Amino acid sequence: MGPRYLMYGDISTKAAHMLSLPKVSDFFTRLIQRVSPKSYQQAFGEVYVTQKFLENFCGDQVRFLARSFAVPEIILDNKVMVFVGPMVAIITPFNFPLEIPVLQLMGALYMGNKPVLKVDSKVSIVMEQMLRLLHTCGLPVEDVDFINSDGKTMNKLLLEANPRMTLFTGSSRVAEKLALDLKGRVKLEDAGFDWKILGPDVHQEDYTAWVCDQDAYACSGQKCSAQSLLFMHENWSKTSLLSKLKDLAERRKLTDLTIGPVLTVTTDSMLEHVNKLLEIPGSKLLFGGRPLEDHSIPSIYGAIKPTAVYVPLEEIMKDNNFELVTKEIFGPFQIITDYKNSQLSVVLDALERMHNHLTAAVVSNDPLFVQEVIGKTVNGTTYAGLRARTTGAPQNHWFGPAGDPRGAGIGTPEAIKLNILRIAPVPVSEKQLLCICKGNTVYNDPFPYLARSLWRWNFGYRHMTLQLLITISDPCVALTSTVASVANMLNLAISTMTLLEVIKDASINSKPLDLPLDYPIVLNPDSILPNLKPKDIDESSSSLIKPLIGWNVPPTDAEITDINKKFFTQLNAKFMNTNNLDKGEFISSLKSYLENIRDKVGVVIEVDTSSSDYNRILIDKLGTFVGKDVAGLVLNGCVSLEIWDVIEALIVNVTIEHSCYSNLITKLVEKRGLICSVCA
Repeated sequence: MGPRYLMYGDISTKAAHMLSLPKVSDFFTRLIQRVSPKSYQQAFGEVYVTQKFLENFCGDQVRFLARSFAVPEIILDNKVMVFVGPMVAIITPFNFPLEIPVLQLMGALYMGNKPVLKVDSKVSIVMEQMLRLLHTCGLPVEDVDFINSDGKTMNKLLLEANPRMTLFTGSSRVAEKLALDLKGRVKLEDAGFDWKILGPDVHQEDYTAWVCDQDAYACSGQKCSAQSLLFMHENWSKTSLLSKLKDLAERRKLTDLTIGPVLTVTTDSMLEHVNKLLEIPGSKLLFGGRPLEDHSIPSIYGAIKPTAVYVPLEEIMKDNNFELVTKEIFGPFQIITDYKNSQLSVVLDALERMHNHLTAAVVSNDPLFVQEVIGKTVNGTTYAGLRARTTGAPQNHWFGPAGDPRGAGIGTPEAIKLNILRIAPVPVSEKQLLCICKGNTVYNDPFPYLARSLWRWNFGYRHMTLQLLITISDPCVALTSTVASVANMLNLAISTMTLLEVIKDASINSKPLDLPLDYPIVLNPDSILPNLKPKDIDESSSSLIKPLIGWNVPPTDAEITDINKKFFTQLNAKFMNTNNLDKGEFISSLKSYLENIRDKVGVVIEVDTSSSDYNRILIDKLGTFVGKDVAGLVLNGCVSLEIWDVIEALIVNVTIEHSCYSNLITKLVEKRGLICSVCA
């Protein structure tokens, strides 16, 4: 095993480096956005956390992770040796399609196991591409079995293959079923109804409101660690916290995916839950409670505005209300209540009655208050202090439920060691897997999701002379190293640029950082993918890859790309010396650039061009068409010329990303000794 520990240390080093390349990290960030709707910054955070996890296990750290210990026996030459060992089956959910499967998978591989990995089919393209990256970094292709199937098929595989251990991350309902089916051989990281307590000391009101908004509504509330119940001390009730939280929540919008589709709860179900809560005496709707407008999200998904309902503490504690109030809604929804000093024991009783103890936050700098709450509550992770939160990065701390012997964790050495019990391969024979796959229907219907038609796989069954176009969510696709004959039967082509091409281009044909990107905006796939078709190749070829032809950028996208490139060149020439910039000329150039995009897109701006807010409103409407490279130059000019309203518009619309202007706060501090409220 020794050489394998070193090999996986090297793989982690190379993979971490790959994810640090801007072009590769952007590839994965955009790919995550296409299948699991979240803002660019939230999706990028997932890539960043994964990169940091891999960095944690570079070099010799994998070998140190596998350390054992010996206990001297009372009988001579008889030692009790305790070794860590691997889990053998991993099932992960839709909401973090890169972070959770990579952290769980690599933990198993570090310990010498050959796991079978199943990711939610709606998002499995992300992990499929990540596996290709890991293969490029040295991961042996035979070390991981990757299956793409529905839940029923995976359940059948687990029952017939009888794995020694299964690690499941997902809903409590499925977790309980697996615990019975697999006779307890499971580790669970399941749902969480997560609470936050604001203590009696009121500090940093703006920051606290911002964290509450992020905890409850980032990723449209689709985090198992999302803030579900907020207890406010009466001192906080007297502040403007709720109004600030409302303002932050209402700023979220569908255009930048700071609010978006809910994939597991329908709009009607969420609104019905709100109405039931409002029937409780004393309850009231604080904000939200309405469907999103002007969208084409299918009705099988949820689409509501960020919502908060106030319910009095004494009503929450009633037996006929408690189960309703503490029902987890995996969407942009939270319960808010308040309490007095004399009611802290009631609050603690409520926390103990809850079932899913995943994460929690105690927002206070009062050591006696913090000690009282932490000492009488049970959670996998509890954050404490003025900046406490409920959501965080599982690569740097324990992340998993508490109070359940089946509870698993994610990311840390302790989590990996807890989840891994025995060393054993997955006993899946070719015959077993073929029987499992037999009879699964292959559909030709696009699956009903925002990213439909983006990712499709083409299988040619040569012996059956059939060509079927299928989506990744529909069939049972089991491409594993244990079933070589299945792979030989399939002529597989992925109808999108593979990650290998991106990596090769990023590492070999690198360009200076100040050159404009080839495609600075997100291209519209609706008119691209339907024109792609397989290139004719020799039927006798043994290659599994079928090249595609017919790639053409839509005319509008091409024109907007050209506008961005020309404006970048123009700005780059003018801004060689920012001390000679003319404010009027700069604003005029920016206005002309945005109006050119407006004319191509056909957006109507109902504001007079002479208005002082005209440029800001143009950015509000057209921010998604502003190229990343242009945004960096524009922000640089705005900081130099102190055009604060444009800076605010760029940041609020998430046009500015960390990678295109990483030293924004430093520049602002140097410029005026101030940090605008949007950045703080």
